[in-house]
This record gives sequence, C-alpha cells and structure tokens, in this order.
Amino acid sequence: MKRSVILYLMLIFSVSCSATQATKEYENPYFFYAACKYAAKSGDALSAFQLCEKTIQLVPEAFDIYKETILLALHAKKKDAAVKLIEKFIKNFPDRSETYFFATKVYKNLNKLEEAEKVALKGLEKFPEDEKILSQLVDIYLKSNEAEKAKETLNRIAKISPENPRVYYTLARIYLFQNNKEEAIKQLKKAFKVAPTYRPVFVLLGELYLQDRNFEEAEQVYLKVLEKDPKNLEALNRLFQVYVQADWFTKAENVINKIVEIDPNNKDALLKKFLLYLKENKGEEIIQELEELSKHEPDNPTVLSILGMAYESARKFKKAKEIYLKVLELEPNNRDILERLAEVFTKTEEYEKALDVLNKLYSLDPKDYRILLIMADIENKMGNTAAALSYIQEAKNINENDPTIYFFEGIYYEKLDQWEKAEKAFQKALELRPRFPDALNYYGYSLIIRNIDIDKGIELVKKALEIVPDNPAYLDSLGWGYFKKKEYKKAHKYIMKAYKKLPDDPIITEHLAEVEEALGNIDTALKLYKKALEFIEKTGDEGEPGLKERILQKLKQLER
Repeated sequence: MKRSVILYLMLIFSVSCSATQATKEYENPYFFYAACKYAAKSGDALSAFQLCEKTIQLVPEAFDIYKETILLALHAKKKDAAVKLIEKFIKNFPDRSETYFFATKVYKNLNKLEEAEKVALKGLEKFPEDEKILSQLVDIYLKSNEAEKAKETLNRIAKISPENPRVYYTLARIYLFQNNKEEAIKQLKKAFKVAPTYRPVFVLLGELYLQDRNFEEAEQVYLKVLEKDPKNLEALNRLFQVYVQADWFTKAENVINKIVEIDPNNKDALLKKFLLYLKENKGEEIIQELEELSKHEPDNPTVLSILGMAYESARKFKKAKEIYLKVLELEPNNRDILERLAEVFTKTEEYEKALDVLNKLYSLDPKDYRILLIMADIENKMGNTAAALSYIQEAKNINENDPTIYFFEGIYYEKLDQWEKAEKAFQKALELRPRFPDALNYYGYSLIIRNIDIDKGIELVKKALEIVPDNPAYLDSLGWGYFKKKEYKKAHKYIMKAYKKLPDDPIITEHLAEVEEALGNIDTALKLYKKALEFIEKTGDEGEPGLKERILQKLKQLER
C-alpha cells in the first residue's frame, strides 16, 4: 500500500477517535479535506471525491472546495453526482461570476451544451461584461455549429476588450469557415494591428495573402512582425517562403542567412539555404560555406549531412561518400544518411555496397517495405530482375494495398516479357489508385509499343496528362501513340513539347528523329539520331533496351 494511502486512512481513524473524545455531534471539516487531498494525491479519485463531498456538507460555503469536489466527481466518473453538485453550487453562490463560468465550462466539457448555454446566459444577466463567461458561450456556439450566435457574442467581447487579438482571430476563423475570405482578412487586420507578434494571427494573415499570390502584402505582414521581434524564427521562415514563391531570390538569400545566423544548427534552415543556392546555381558557394562551417564544427552531424548532400548534388560522389561515412561514425543508425549513402553507391554503380547499406537500413525497421522497393530497383539495374520480383513479393507480404508495389511489379514483369503478369499488376495498381499517373502512362505506353491496343494506350496516357499536364515523359508517350497511328503531325506536336522540356533524353530525341524522318525531314532526323547516340555513348544510359542498336541501324540506312 502506498504511504500516502496509509496516511489518509490513519488520519480518518484519528479524526473519528478525536471526534468521539470531543463530542459525537462535532465533525471537523479540515480533517476530511486533508484526507481528501491525500486520497487525490495517491490516485484514489473515488475516495477523494467522497471525502471532499463530506467536507462541503460540513462547510457548504467553501467555494473553492466545492469546485474541487465537482472535478473529483468527474475524475471518479460520477457524472450524475457532478451534475447535482453543480446545481447546488449555482444555488449556493449565485452572486459570483466565477460560479457561472465554472458551471458553464463543466457542462460544456460534459457536452451538455443546452445546460451550458442556459447557465452562461443566466450569468450574463448578472454580469453582462464578463469576458470569461462570454468566451465560454462562444465555445458552446462553435461546438453546436451556431456560427451567427458565436459572431454576435464575439462582437460583444470586442466592444468590452477591443485590444484582445483572440477575438478577431476567432471571428476570422468563422468567416473562413463560411468561405468569406474578405471579411476574415478584415478581422485579422484588426487583430494584427493590436498584436502584430501574436503568432496565430500573423501566420494565418500571411498565409491567406500567399494563397492569393499577394506577395507584397504577405511580405509586409512578416516585416512588421520582425520590426517588433527581429529574431522571430516563425516570421523569418515564412518570409523566406514568400520570397522563394515570388522568385525574389536575393531577398530569400538574405533571410535564410539571417535564420542560419540565429540558429546555426537548424538542419531545416541549412537545407533550405542549400536548396536555394542550388536554384540560384550557387552550388559551389554553399559547398565552400559548409566546408568552412564543418572545420569549426567537425563533429556536427547536421552540418556534415548537408555538406554531403551538397557534394552529392555537385556529383562529387567520392567526397559525398566520405562525409556520409563520417556522419555514420557519429550516428550509426541515422536512417536519412544511410538512405543517402545507398543512393550514392547506386549512382556510382557500387550496387553490392548499396544493398549492404539498405539491408542495414531495413534491419532498423523491418516494416518499411519502401526499402525493399529500392533494393528491388538495384537488383533490376544489376540485371537480376527475378531477384527484384522476390523483393516485390516480400513488400506485398507487408502491405498488399500499396499501388506502388504493383506498379514496379508490372515494370519488372514487362521487362521479362511476361506481359500477362505485367498487365495484371498494372491493372491492380490502377484499381487501388485510379489516378496514378505513372502507372497510367507506363501501362498505356506498353500497350502502344507492343502494338496491343494503341487507342487504349493513348486514352490511358491522356488520363495521366490530365493529372500531371506537360509531363515530358507522358507527352512523349502520347506522341508515340499518334506516330504508331501514322498521325505524324500530331505526333510531332507532342514529342516536340517533350523534347523542349528534356532535350538530352535519348528516348525522346530518338522518337523525335523518327517523326522528322516520317515527315521527310531527313537532315533534321540525322542530327537528332546522332545527338541521341552521342548521349548514350557519353553516359552509358540507353533509356530503354536496344535503343543504341536501333539508332545505329537508322543511321546506316539514312547515310547510304
């Protein structure tokens, strides 16, 4: 038995003895209250409630103990007893505003909204400007979906406390729920005027401006916050987001540098700076900065991780591997870095090392079937497509309802020329996710190149483009479908769009060459075939099996 329980039992016993010794009619409420407190502290809610209930029977004028007893009744799951006590509580203390606030709050938490409203309104008859009761009434109306009553009550509070930003913020949320963004912004402006650093207000106001691409307005919101609080990281991060979306990269750079200065170990800030510099073609600059920072903090895994990613993006894979391995010395189970290291090993075609890293990653979380999909992809790259399919089956055993698994299964079966199984897998992926653009395109393109059902293939690719318009791979697939139907002008239109987006893709380049050849533009076709061949020889990436051989045959035919 816990010591506190023993103490309050002994206390009760001593009370009964002392009461007997003094007078049978006399009972001391302080002893019962002390025992109540001991019981509550020991976790015995029921005993605590019973002891405090005895206390208020002896001293019904004890306002705070009355409140405490009601809460103990609720904690002891004695809701009916709590409700009866609330009724007595209101009768005993009708001239205190706290009575109506507390009773309203309890009724509200019990989801007795009608009773809560009645008590609040009764309290407001006596205390019409009590903000606490009015605030509870707002909550009641919001819970019961009575928006207009909630707005009316909030406006009453605003007249009493015009400097309270929460009132205008709540009004704004209601107007947004009613799809009245204009009025919501008006209310947020009022709140922002009285409390520019109140986070919920400046965040929502800035976000609404950003949604409408009112970049200048959003910028002014965050700059106003930073006037009052120059190191407000929330405002700085959101200002950075505004500048990036508006393509104001110089301003974005200044802000992200400020964030890093305030919080140099902030991985998110360093990553944002890294990505921004890449967007500005300043990859080397970020590498230099990170290298300098890593000299001062050689054992900082955050700095090293971002430096490794910078090397990786610059295709300095050897240095990236060195950095990632150093991070893993500091944090052997860093899953993000294990995944990045596996990716680098894959890019450098060190497939066995990549699989070793992925096996370690998988051992850390055997339910993460996504890792199995990466391992399947590596096996496929190594030419072990059957092994890739074994990983796919293992992934299905973990989650049979992920459409991505069936999508990759279809790709591998298609590569093995087991079309019936491939088609079944693609269909399963689309059954689980009908608007799966990659699956729609791959399945459609397969139907086209295999001459199985070109019209159906075209329709599937069109559906993919409805979801992701202007995707170059999808545009190429659609153009190739029209090429197969000998509709060369349509084919040229779509494949040219794809080529403009990906001019170095060997498949798209070869397809465009075929179309130009079909249209009689032989010189243009020759140039394109040569360009595709040059890319393949330079990178070793054919894009799809047999592409290099097809191009060589075409060049022989056209150069005769």
